[in-house]
Amino acid sequence: MKAVVFGDGVLTNSIHISYAALVEIFNEHSLNYDREERFNLILDTPRDELKETIKTDYEAQRGFELPDEFFSAAKGLYHDMMKNHLQKTKGIEILLDRLKAAGIPFMIASNDTHDMTAKHLIDLDLYDYFTDEDGTDRIIASGDSRIRPKPEVHMYNAAAKQLGVDPSECLIIEANPLGVRGASKSGGYVIGYTEHHYELPGGGHVLFERGASELVKNPTELTQRIFRQFAMPIPRVTPEELANAPEHPETSSPLITPPGSKPAP
Repeated sequence: MKAVVFGDGVLTNSIHISYAALVEIFNEHSLNYDREERFNLILDTPRDELKETIKTDYEAQRGFELPDEFFSAAKGLYHDMMKNHLQKTKGIEILLDRLKAAGIPFMIASNDTHDMTAKHLIDLDLYDYFTDEDGTDRIIASGDSRIRPKPEVHMYNAAAKQLGVDPSECLIIEANPLGVRGASKSGGYVIGYTEHHYELPGGGHVLFERGASELVKNPTELTQRIFRQFAMPIPRVTPEELANAPEHPETSSPLITPPGSKPAP
């Protein structure tokens, strides 16, 4: 391994927010899905297919076409919730500091726009970690570029190219099924990150099914796995560092616990 690529849902609670925003819009428009359908639709369906499925299901359930404002309302609610509730993963700076000190290059891959991803990192005091000395940032985003979004592989190939390595030399950490699906096509080593929308034991098996080689549930565990993959000494994380790390919101929610929970393999 020569480089690390993070999905944005590893660094923040963005998956929890995007899920909650769509569920709220579904409820407002009386669009009914059971728990399993909701989970698969929101977190494991490509963007264009998601929109078409919602349109078809709305007409089938309600008997008339989906209102024109549905997706704009969903987008607006998502941005409002991101503005008011986005928080970084507790202890993520400790991991990023260890990677930086070890000289391990890393970047972020997001289905959002580049500017929005950068803004979120700035708001959370994480942007400097993803910025080179010449001011170039290490952000790959599909929302406003020709790069095809997750679950396609193109984002990870582009990230590897910017990092100057082969995609197979990347360790990719993703927190949702779409990301894992795309990452697994790259030939890189894929770790599924479970903290923000899965409860263990159970639920993480979805990421295994989509192509993750292993699961981790917090930055301390992730630090150990990354350094093992790089065949480097595992840096110590002190209890004091963890205690002083900024808090993150409670992300364990029945809304986003995967259906059919069972112990991960």
